[in-house]
Amino acid sequence: GGAVAPGPVTVTIVGDLLPEPNETVRLRLGTPSNPTVLLGTNPAHTLTIANDDALPAGQPCTKLYFSQYAESLSGNSKAVEIYNPTNAAVALAGKRLELFANGRTAMPTTQALTGSIPAYGTYVVANTGVTDPGLAAVAAGPTGTTSSVAFFNGDDALALFDGTDTLDIIGVIGQQPTATGWTTANNGSTFNSTLVRLPTANQGGRWTGPNGATTWTGNGVDNFAGFGSYASTACGPLATRGAATFRNALTLFPNPASAALTVGLPGLGSAQPATVALFDGLGRCVRTQAATLGAAATALVDVRGLPAGLYAVRVSTAGADYTGRVVVE
Repeated sequence: GGAVAPGPVTVTIVGDLLPEPNETVRLRLGTPSNPTVLLGTNPAHTLTIANDDALPAGQPCTKLYFSQYAESLSGNSKAVEIYNPTNAAVALAGKRLELFANGRTAMPTTQALTGSIPAYGTYVVANTGVTDPGLAAVAAGPTGTTSSVAFFNGDDALALFDGTDTLDIIGVIGQQPTATGWTTANNGSTFNSTLVRLPTANQGGRWTGPNGATTWTGNGVDNFAGFGSYASTACGPLATRGAATFRNALTLFPNPASAALTVGLPGLGSAQPATVALFDGLGRCVRTQAATLGAAATALVDVRGLPAGLYAVRVSTAGADYTGRVVVE
């Protein structure tokens, strides 16, 4: 018979919401069982599936994050509060809440957010039919709303998104904890109780990462008095430490890196002591190094031995923190 025309091989990619390294699919055509069938000149093909989920991390005090959470023990009041850690109003267009009930990874309950949050202000989302009058009044104001996305139980996961960027997560998407809910490191639980973000927190993050469960503390049962106001000592007028606001203040090259990563802070005048830390997709610190950085001083960080993937880089000086991302090959 004649030659068979080439045809496509379809690979279906099922996306998720988890930041992770790029993944590779390798297709190799083996020796045909029919000796009359001939392979082409390229029997092996490699497909790379690029990660499209951003790490829920960034420069401190620059992105919205959850500041309070409540699920009532009595009555039917559930609410979550979102904090604006910046010195300017933030528009909510393009931002949304998604509720993943009982370990789901797909088909969440979604609520698109509208309006804006004033500088160092809050936005409260309560369940429809909220029974606590004070909480209902806060959610009914210009910086609040009621929605079915707040019909969560202690074993559900709630995420705050800005487009494809994950800003903050309560719980772990795709997992369901025990009947006691998601627990914090500070005597708190998402089950029948109220949680408040520690005032030293400065950004959102994965529940299992450094900006997750460890930055929440218990705030009693059926306690809704604090909703609608939140004070941060890390961001805002009470802050004692500045945050880097220049997008290009931190330089990382080469990017991708395979052996050594050069880190620089060209915006600084004189050289200053600094600490360089690399975090993997789970928020774990995998490399840390002391350095002296300035306009003419850079540092080399050895990235050999790290698994290939996307890493967050944080450089801490006496005056500010600087963050960026690097791909390790």
